[in-house]
Amino acid sequence: MDDTTAKIKTIVIQFNNPPPPDTVSLPIIARPSRVWNVFNALFLVVAGVPGVLVPIPMFVMLPLFVWEMTLTWSPKYILMVLVLVLASPFSVLLGAFFFAGLTCLWDAVRSDPVLEISADGLRDHRSRLSVPWSSVRCGQLLRESVGHSRSVDLTLDRAVVKWQNPFRLGVLGVRFRPKPNHVIVPVSDLDVREEILIHAVMMLVQWHGGQAFNAPTFASWGRRNPPKPFPTVRRTPSGLYLEYAQRGVSQK
Repeated sequence: MDDTTAKIKTIVIQFNNPPPPDTVSLPIIARPSRVWNVFNALFLVVAGVPGVLVPIPMFVMLPLFVWEMTLTWSPKYILMVLVLVLASPFSVLLGAFFFAGLTCLWDAVRSDPVLEISADGLRDHRSRLSVPWSSVRCGQLLRESVGHSRSVDLTLDRAVVKWQNPFRLGVLGVRFRPKPNHVIVPVSDLDVREEILIHAVMMLVQWHGGQAFNAPTFASWGRRNPPKPFPTVRRTPSGLYLEYAQRGVSQK
């Protein structure tokens, strides 16, 4: 860690509302929020139970219906086969909800730090990932369908060996084919505000020479607008400083 990086001890985020800026000391150490993780676990497990139980009789009955259909070509069996085939994607989706709920439950019982953001790098203990800021080329928010950012996508200058739970909120459904030089850092359901974690990551990525972008917005007919860059970070005697146009993590 060089002298310039060693002097960075705080980050200051100036939102429009409220007027006082948010001043955060480094390192930022985040632990799972028990309340939110338990709430998510209950909702997702209950919603996902059919996705775990339904496939058991489904895969037993489907071969029988196909066999009966080939013998008699009865419309009844043809309809049953079509219903089972069409129900399969919904069963897979609900099953993903169930395992996401179990992941939230596991996080709820954890008491150790899961995410550390320091002046020299980022450590995500959930995926056993340690990334120095000097190796990050770009950071971009990942937005879910409701317009709420749960994670940050970091583009690195080299491939890394990592493992990420595909059912973790912020990772689930974001990328179906992993990229070797990309890592996803979930920032939701922790005891530190999401916007603080997001801005800390983006500010430190910028300060070390990387680029930082908001999530792309959707235009009409499913088209995507190009992502807008994050506001430029600057150095002040009190630390890194970023003045944001509005409260939140996205620019209009």
